[in-house]
Amino acid sequence: ELRSPVTTVRMAGQLIYDNREDLPPSLKRAAELQYTQLLNLDATLADLLEISRYDAGGMTLATDVVNIGELVQEVIAVSEPLAQSNGVRVTFETSGDTDAEVEQRRIRRLVRNLLVNALEHAEGRPVNVVVKANDTAVAIMVQDHGLVISEDQIQHVFDRFWRADSSRVRKSGGTGLGLTIAREDAQIHGGTLEVAGALGVGSTFLLSLPKEPHDSFIPPIP
Repeated sequence: ELRSPVTTVRMAGQLIYDNREDLPPSLKRAAELQYTQLLNLDATLADLLEISRYDAGGMTLATDVVNIGELVQEVIAVSEPLAQSNGVRVTFETSGDTDAEVEQRRIRRLVRNLLVNALEHAEGRPVNVVVKANDTAVAIMVQDHGLVISEDQIQHVFDRFWRADSSRVRKSGGTGLGLTIAREDAQIHGGTLEVAGALGVGSTFLLSLPKEPHDSFIPPIP
């Protein structure tokens, strides 16, 4: 009931946006603003639908063997414009055989959610990304050194629609569901997503994934 009208409005907005150069300056700017917000609306709806699928218990995995290290590098490259806009340098290192059987779409989304969250809260300081593997699992650590976060806030980072700083202007948009969905994506693989942080230090997210879904594993320590 939501998808069809939103898709129709987005298509109409796309048509106007594509022809914005033919519009007077004030209408051109309105077309650009409209298009940006329609994309945000579409992304919000996609997140809400994803959460509803988790709640309904109807999620299944479509897995392939994926090199997690290479996947993370690709996500970092795609996120470079946001990093530059926020004045953040991203470091990356990997070790071990990082091949794992995962649903690539979910893990790519999960890593992007973690990276965007770090870039939004880095306060211009570096973000460190580490991928490490052992015989049973692959771990991904995303660490920022920016926004002050308290122990109480740490308890809520995976809550739906919760944000540590609701007044902050987010350059990447966002629904407040990204980390909630990230944790669900980890759990559907039989993995874990944990967070640690301290006042003035920033936050560290650690994703651990078994090399085969739901196998027992010993998490590698980045």
